Parts: sequence; structure tokens; C-alpha cells
Amino acid sequence: SIPRNLGSGAPETVLASIAGKYSAVYAYDASDMADPWKSYTPGIPGGDLTSISHRMGLWIRMTEAATLTVDGDMPTTTSIPLYEGWNLVGYPAGMARAVPTALTSIAGKYTLVYEYDPGAAGGPWRSYSPAVPDFANTLQQMHPGYGYWVRVTEDCTLMVGW
Repeated sequence: SIPRNLGSGAPETVLASIAGKYSAVYAYDASDMADPWKSYTPGIPGGDLTSISHRMGLWIRMTEAATLTVDGDMPTTTSIPLYEGWNLVGYPAGMARAVPTALTSIAGKYTLVYEYDPGAAGGPWRSYSPAVPDFANTLQQMHPGYGYWVRVTEDCTLMVGW
């Protein structure tokens, strides 16, 4: 995810620092039940991912290793609307926080959280469920710059603060 308010959300602008090093970008918009997956492919018109924001979680298909650098203001508080079922969201905060602390605003409304980190020891997927003992959760903290799959039981709003 992009943990900053962006001046321009145009994908080619936001991703300029990794131009030529990725082949596609995907986002999941749970508010669009008919077509939730949005995509942008550089150089190919017609993609439906036309704007990137700090509220989004992104899948970027890299063709080589690169570091994404973005400019923008650090948000103080961000409201992220969530829709019943799965949501792919960003975590625009100033620091890592324990999952229950990071998700205080939706306590009792989420059932599962996933994080994907391809470089993580032990495998790329980590998960957190409030229904299991803490030792059984492989995801302990949410980190700025990561995207998260969050499953909620009802429409609600996640508040992320610095």
C-alpha cells in the first residue's frame, strides 16, 4: 500500500519510480460487486484502475526487484470504508501496531486478516483471527506500506490513525 496522501493518483505517476520494472497492478474494490478487480497495465489503454490512493491495498506484478518511492503528505487519520466480505486495504499509519489495536474501530466486525510478504521466512502468507488464541496467529502486527485482506461481517469503516 501507499501510506501517503498522493498529489496525483494516476497509476503512471504514482508508480513512476518503478517504471519498466513491473508489468501490471491490481486492486480489489469491494464496493463494486459486479467487477471488484481493477487493473492497470503500463502502455495498454483501457485498464479500470485509473487512480491509486492510500486507502488501497495493491498487488504489483514485478518483473525485477525495485523500490517504490512516492511523494505526498502523511495522513493524520484515514477512513477506509469496508464492505461485508473481503476487502483489500492499505494501512496508512505512521508505525506498526498489534492487529487488534490497528483494527480497534472495527472490533467485533472482522473475522480474518491476511498479509502477503513474499520475502517472509516460513512462507509469504500470515493470518490473524480474533477467534483463535494469540499464539495461533502468524500475523501479529500491521505495518505501513503493506496491503491487507480484511474479512468483515458487515459494512463498516476502518479508522487508521498515526
